Amino acid sequence: MSTHPTYPTGRDAIGRWRALPAGTRRSLLVTEASGEPLADLDLAPIVTGYGHTMVIRNRWFLCLAAIGALALSALLANRSWPVSQAGDVTPALPLLALVACLCAILLRAGRHLRYRTLRFWGLAAIERAQLAAGSEAPTDGSTDGGHEVTEIRFNRVRLVSVTVAGWIVVLLLAGVAAYRLLNAPSLSVGNVVFAVVCGLLVLSLLPDIRRQREYFADPTFVRLASGGWELPGTGLRGAWSEVRDIEVISGRALGPRRLMHPGMRVVVLQVDNAQQHADSAIPLRRREVQADHRQYGSPVAFSVSYFFTIPVLDAITALRRYTMAPVIWQ
Repeated sequence: MSTHPTYPTGRDAIGRWRALPAGTRRSLLVTEASGEPLADLDLAPIVTGYGHTMVIRNRWFLCLAAIGALALSALLANRSWPVSQAGDVTPALPLLALVACLCAILLRAGRHLRYRTLRFWGLAAIERAQLAAGSEAPTDGSTDGGHEVTEIRFNRVRLVSVTVAGWIVVLLLAGVAAYRLLNAPSLSVGNVVFAVVCGLLVLSLLPDIRRQREYFADPTFVRLASGGWELPGTGLRGAWSEVRDIEVISGRALGPRRLMHPGMRVVVLQVDNAQQHADSAIPLRRREVQADHRQYGSPVAFSVSYFFTIPVLDAITALRRYTMAPVIWQ
């Protein structure tokens, strides 16, 4: 059963946000920028709903601006701009329009990122409150989960959409670089630098695309059973008796990854013999597992999010069916 928090959206969310005193709104923005958690739980749904609504509105603006920039770029590339009576080429108007679109995208992209972080900052406060309430709920004392196996899987539809988008970006970058190199009258430094940058971007995207393709056949990345836990993609597995505590890491504790995925939560199982587990990972993923071990203090770490997998509260609820290890939110 999903435990997705509820919060206002649309005009209702904007109205509630604007109804707050100006000093309160400024204080919330300053607190969010400082990385401190949101203490007032009554304001958490308002902050989350406002950030969610503004993210959707900015997304539409960015899409329209990107379409305009691509159309103007094609116009300039084909040199189909107006020509003056003297025969001089006058690309000033489409060029200025292109610059305006690019500036608008850059400005809005910063605001878009700020609204995303604001949304998930408020959402983290709601999740922490629900997590604390769940930890105080009475249990029947059974934590072995019976014989049922619980699997946490990727959302295959969304995984496909992201993979397709990644391939589109790769093909566009490779195509543009090849077109410039093949059609250039001479091999200029600018064309070579552009091709190298496109190549590096393609190489940086290919590992993620390959990893996403691996989950098409079996989208399961965490398997929980009475006999223990398992991360099939890495080859890690162990018993519940090894788990000392469960950590939920979000926000600034995620490091640079929070900029691209502010809604991501990393669930870490702090286990005994952590180094031995890290060394047991399959060779293809061993470097990644050891990096998680260095960053989180344990190699047994997996990411959850509302978009790709399941809410973090659902993941914690599943884990609590098998272990009474304390949950720590960072």
